[in-house]
Amino acid sequence: MRGVAAMKEHIIETVAGGLVVLATALLLVYGSKFAWEVVKSDYNDHQELVARETLNMVSLVTSENFSTTSAERRFGTCCRPADRREIPRKRAFRY
Repeated sequence: MRGVAAMKEHIIETVAGGLVVLATALLLVYGSKFAWEVVKSDYNDHQELVARETLNMVSLVTSENFSTTSAERRFGTCCRPADRREIPRKRAFRY
C-alpha cells in the first residue's frame, strides 16, 4: 500500500493523459472539419467570382456588338437575329 499521496499522483497523471488525448482527438476532428470548410468556402467564392466575371464579359460583348432598347434590356429579350430564328428540327429516320 502506497497511501493517499500516491493515489492522488496517479489520478493526476491519468487525468492529464486523458486531457491530452481528448485535446488531440478534438484537434484532429474539428481541425480537419475547419480546414475543409475554409477550402470549400474559398472554392465557392472562386466559382461565384468566375461566374460573375464571365457574366460581365458576356454582357460587355453583347452590349458592344448589339444595340438593345431599354424595354429589351428590362424584359430580357435580345435583338440578335440568331435568337429570333427558329432552329429547324431534324426529321426522324424511318426504316
